[in-house]
Amino acid sequence: WGQLGALAKAQQGFQSGTLLNSLSYPAKYVFLMRWENREARQAWSKSEAFSAFFQANPPQALATPGRPQEAYDVLLRVTGEGQPAYAGLVDWALDPRLDNTASFERTRKEIFELRKQYIPGFVSNGFGRLLGHPYRYSVVQFYSTMDALQAANPSSQIPQLAAFMRAHPFSEHASTPPSGEGYEVVQQV
Repeated sequence: WGQLGALAKAQQGFQSGTLLNSLSYPAKYVFLMRWENREARQAWSKSEAFSAFFQANPPQALATPGRPQEAYDVLLRVTGEGQPAYAGLVDWALDPRLDNTASFERTRKEIFELRKQYIPGFVSNGFGRLLGHPYRYSVVQFYSTMDALQAANPSSQIPQLAAFMRAHPFSEHASTPPSGEGYEVVQQV
């Protein structure tokens, strides 16, 4: 990851990269990369450095893919202070209803702002929509402590967050609950 991250960092349009290790499944890792745009990411994947890296390090020798690569349009980021040590990734599949995406996006901004205000250790929260799919979203949350990550969960004991969750249950936007998982931040580039 360190070598691959360094290669990506040298590519025009690269913004950030984070390696995460699942708290629940110690052998599970997730790579998050943020690019200026899709074209920059595609240019990197077609570069000579990228090809040389994967010739020298075949993916099947490094890891067993658990899910295909996905690309999201980043729609919102709310940032605070500090360095991330823990992350929460939450996948949402919204119901295809009129104005559902607008309502979801508005309420996520509200909950992110509440977390920033009331959770010590809030670093950033953001979400993106899966490219080519109007109802699939991924929420990415970063915190500086495990306590902060736990305080952000749907059963939060922080009164303002608990009130928000009662007023806006997942069923407001989706028939099935979102799936989420906690991670430790291993490395950032």
